[in-house]
Amino acid sequence: MSHSIIASQALLAALSKLEVRHTKLETRHTKLQEENEALKARNDALLLLLSEMQTASMQELIKNADGLDGLDARKKRTTLPPPALGGSHRTEQQEIMAKAPVSNINNVKKVNAEVNAEVNAEVNAEVNAMVTTVQTAVPQCPSSDKKPPLPNKAARERRRKSAAAAVPVYKENQKNYSASRFSTSPTKQTTTAPTRKYKPPTSTMTSTMTSTTCTTTSSKLKPPTTTKIHKKTNSVPSTPPRGRRVKGVFKPRQQREMIKPPPIAGSTVKNFTMVKPFDNNGILFHIGTRNNKSGKLIKYRNPHNSELITVVASSLFSGNGSSLGRFVQHKHTQKAGVRNCTDDKVNSYFRIDFGPTRKVEPNAYCLRADKNGNYATMRNWRLEGSNNLSAGWTLIKKHENDKTMKLKSMSVGSWLVDGGSESFRHLRIFQHGKNAGGFDQLLCAGFEVYGRLFTSSTI
Repeated sequence: MSHSIIASQALLAALSKLEVRHTKLETRHTKLQEENEALKARNDALLLLLSEMQTASMQELIKNADGLDGLDARKKRTTLPPPALGGSHRTEQQEIMAKAPVSNINNVKKVNAEVNAEVNAEVNAEVNAMVTTVQTAVPQCPSSDKKPPLPNKAARERRRKSAAAAVPVYKENQKNYSASRFSTSPTKQTTTAPTRKYKPPTSTMTSTMTSTTCTTTSSKLKPPTTTKIHKKTNSVPSTPPRGRRVKGVFKPRQQREMIKPPPIAGSTVKNFTMVKPFDNNGILFHIGTRNNKSGKLIKYRNPHNSELITVVASSLFSGNGSSLGRFVQHKHTQKAGVRNCTDDKVNSYFRIDFGPTRKVEPNAYCLRADKNGNYATMRNWRLEGSNNLSAGWTLIKKHENDKTMKLKSMSVGSWLVDGGSESFRHLRIFQHGKNAGGFDQLLCAGFEVYGRLFTSSTI
């Protein structure tokens, strides 16, 4: 990039010099033209003077001539044939002027040719010098002189084939590695029994070692065999898959190993795992993309606006377009964001009722601030669950001065939940303190929950 800039600067400097030189040459050319005009005027004056002198000399010759022979000779000498295009004969003075300027005109042409040749030679020399200066000022690219030779066609083909063959192998290795490390299904572990040193016996003997029986004779021994131990475990991997990390604290495996409760009788269970906030793996997105009767996949629709679930709020701020449906909207199409908040009152909340046929066992959830999240993002709230509103609420996760959600419009945050084995029909986001702006308004334009969804007509 620097070479091209230097070259352009050198060319601009050369062009400016050429323009200055061009103006000088134009001035010189103008002066030469003026001198040429002066020479022409002087030449004309000399021709006129010469013609007058010739006329005077001819008159003297005529006066001194005697006899008719001289007069006839003078008439023959001065008489001219008629012009080709008609008209009167030329006079003696016109004939003299027509013959006189031939040599002078040739001299003027010769002078003009010499002057033009000199000017052209000087201009060409200066232009060539400028071009040479520009070429020497532009640095040459070091790689342009000695380029590495390109591989031949056979070598390129071999490289292409080897790369094409390596891609499926790499993908298969990655798939096997992920399945072996991050799978929660029972795994088979193969262990090799430790080898022992045996002394050659002198007689036939039979020895029993653990679960393997070896029969040895005088100098022959059977090597110990390997046993395969199948170990079943219901433990969760100690770390989440790479590229799928979510915010939260992962406890040691011993604390998280638990026996999950059996599903509710007569219900279907589906697991929903969060890969990233507000992906297509959430429970609310699943409800919004399934037909309520047939269960087939359909285009997403807001679950509250479609009356698939019910959202309730402590209050809604009027005048900015806040609505209950915006609390569970999967994505907002407005580029500038939307407003969705409660009134500035203490203990503000948004509550979701999944209906009498659904229960949710959460293990992760995410929230989205609204358009004014750049100064009033949530900081103190609780995630609570309930199966009977009159019996109160169960605390699932509490946040105090949580700064996971940044001071940014439509900012997003996600958290893991240790909800145990309890499932809930109702979930609530309850704000128990001030937001980042020091108000009691609950600003939230998105909620999604992950975990297990129990669906049945008998719940």
